Amino acid sequence: MRHYIGMVQPQFKKHFLNAATHRLIVIGQFNISDVLPFATQDKRYAKKTYIVDGTPFIVKMDSDRYQTFNKNLECAACSLTGSLFLLEREHGHEPGIAHFNLYAIEHESLILMTKDHIVPRSKGGKNNINNYQTMCEVCNSMKKARELSNNELRQIRQVYNSLA
Repeated sequence: MRHYIGMVQPQFKKHFLNAATHRLIVIGQFNISDVLPFATQDKRYAKKTYIVDGTPFIVKMDSDRYQTFNKNLECAACSLTGSLFLLEREHGHEPGIAHFNLYAIEHESLILMTKDHIVPRSKGGKNNINNYQTMCEVCNSMKKARELSNNELRQIRQVYNSLA
């Protein structure tokens, strides 16, 4: 595993042309096995320190996103599978605090994997692990607060891919 501070592997550079709009600083790249085994719901063990090039970064490991990704790395709609984590932090936030985002690779670009509410909160859905599913950013953006089935989203995603 190779770690990168402030950059990512060259084949993923295209994705980070838009990183400025998200105000994220990429600290390093990690394998699934470096992150998910440490996800916890136990607040006593919620913080883990990851060291990248001698610099420690504290990550809260009790996120519902990590619990959701532990259940399934695959987008519930299009089956795109998250395959790597990037350790990132927001511009202007405390330097030693960071978080992991899960990404899938599609057409040599990184696609953010998200925690989606199966029943949207705006429709009465709860913030509960049983109401979460993994979804890629593309499918989640198409779904928004609509109650579309994963099959309907899959069909929309196929049209989207054919136009891309």
